[in-house]
Amino acid sequence: MARCACCCRFPTGTATSVTSKSRAPGMRQYLGSPVLSEQVGRFWRLNRPVGAICHGVLVLARTRDPDTGRSVLADRRTTCLPKYMERSAYLATAWRLGRYYRTYPAYVEDEARAALADPDAQFERGPVTLSARGTAADDRPAFVVRDRNYVSARWPGDAYLFGRRFRDLLESRSLSRTDRVTRSLSHSSGTRRYAPAREPAPASRTREPNHCPSPGCSIWLAM
Repeated sequence: MARCACCCRFPTGTATSVTSKSRAPGMRQYLGSPVLSEQVGRFWRLNRPVGAICHGVLVLARTRDPDTGRSVLADRRTTCLPKYMERSAYLATAWRLGRYYRTYPAYVEDEARAALADPDAQFERGPVTLSARGTAADDRPAFVVRDRNYVSARWPGDAYLFGRRFRDLLESRSLSRTDRVTRSLSHSSGTRRYAPAREPAPASRTREPNHCPSPGCSIWLAM
């Protein structure tokens, strides 16, 4: 069963998210949705934080930049569900579940690599692991890749570290905006030395779905 949620505001009012959770073949309607791809493409062009785990990377790999015709990931470093993980899950369960763990004929890693301009340089598989997972207290088994405003991880076992890296990205963007405002005020003329921050206006109920209500908006694409 798939679940997708859009524009969920965090308590700080600085971020929203898009998430999806599902299992194997049930994800196809989400991963192959042209509506989702269009919305993700629009959001990507805003240069705001985007995160993807596991099969979620396929959404970005399939989303095209209208100016170049290439995937939006063409010039980014990324990871995704590694081929050895996907193959191992399939071989270990095929006798009972058939092709349950083979969402598509092509492996996730192969499709993600095909979207990159230089797969050997840009794709990062991470250390080999079949069962060890990161925890709230131990990131050693986990692996995450960050390239500018984009954070990716391999599988749910990386989720704790992914969450921390994504939080760091959001905080760094927030601090950057605060610094720009501070510098702008310090260089302003006249006697006005300080302008109190204004609370963001509440999002309109009639806002178009492709417009994000917050400058700290983010997308998560997860299995």
